[in-house]
Amino acid sequence: MEILAPNKDAAEFKEVVESLLLKIEQHQESLSTSYVRLGQYLGKIDQDKYWIDWGYKNHRDFLAYVENRIGRKKSQLYAYRSAAALLLPFASAEVLEEIGINKAYALQKLVKAGRDLNQIKVEGFQLMEWVKNHRADEVLAQVNEILCVHEGPRGMWYELGGFYATEDERKEMKTAYDLGFKQLELAPDVTEHEERKQVYLAMARECIASWRVE
Repeated sequence: MEILAPNKDAAEFKEVVESLLLKIEQHQESLSTSYVRLGQYLGKIDQDKYWIDWGYKNHRDFLAYVENRIGRKKSQLYAYRSAAALLLPFASAEVLEEIGINKAYALQKLVKAGRDLNQIKVEGFQLMEWVKNHRADEVLAQVNEILCVHEGPRGMWYELGGFYATEDERKEMKTAYDLGFKQLELAPDVTEHEERKQVYLAMARECIASWRVE
């Protein structure tokens, strides 16, 4: 699997990046598994300033382009980049893409706390081997246990799933989400998953109140 392309010039590397974006956009690849490549590409584009050769005013303009292509916010793109940078010293890209982004988010907490993932064993297994065979919510619970954090989010991890949507439909849903976010006035330090939960719950409650027939 090709991850970085250090010997490619700007034009060639753009083809590599555009190919991945197209596969994600057309659902040939899932972001939950391709996040490592995307995260590394974003880091290299910033580091080597490829966005200049590609005609963007700055790196944020390029991120806005990616955001529109694949329907993810800049905060999520930064999260993919962070996950790749933090976890690749401890596992191959293939392993990280196999376990998926939700488990990777949980494992980052250990790295940020200064833990060596390769030195951790769970139930007799090396951590990364154990992670492969357990759900994201179980991995998060185990990470919190290792870090002695016992006040994690309540409930089980809930996946909303995905579906095909046209550009106009994506814009409608993004507008609805942005309106919900603005209405709630959440704290600036709220986590991304808690933000999504609160916005979607508020939208659901609004629909129930408006559409329910007693």
